[in-house]
Amino acid sequence: MVASDAEAESCQMAGEKSAFVLKQQSQLVELICVSSFSLAAVSPDPDQVDKVRQVYDAILQNPEALVEQAQSMGVEGVKTLSQLQDIGDVASGFSKTEPEIGQTDVVLFRRGDLINSALVRYQVGQEPLIPLKTVAHKLDRHIAELMTSRANPN
Repeated sequence: MVASDAEAESCQMAGEKSAFVLKQQSQLVELICVSSFSLAAVSPDPDQVDKVRQVYDAILQNPEALVEQAQSMGVEGVKTLSQLQDIGDVASGFSKTEPEIGQTDVVLFRRGDLINSALVRYQVGQEPLIPLKTVAHKLDRHIAELMTSRANPN
């Protein structure tokens, strides 16, 4: 089911985003959010886009630095997720448990000039009905297909 505006706002993602919810007896069981942002929107200058791509890749290739930065800002309980190397051109993932919100797993990845994210939020102590890797793989596959169809319009 498509998420309500309030549920979608809790995704806190940039770019074009979509949010879906899985509910059981009107109780939110799982929230799934995906978003994509084109680096071309940053600047019309290809050199500037290339610089932003390099910075983004450097960040994603060092997720521990992001966790350390979050901890220095008082955010606790953030862990890196592993085994995401088969998503996009470069990817990184994080997980955080917040008792009043739930377990949140996030993957950030770049494919070509698109920055993408996928988020799955579910009840603490439960396994997600749709795991983050599944959502990220589907988003990545969709983006790869779009990029191929744009490159080969016939």
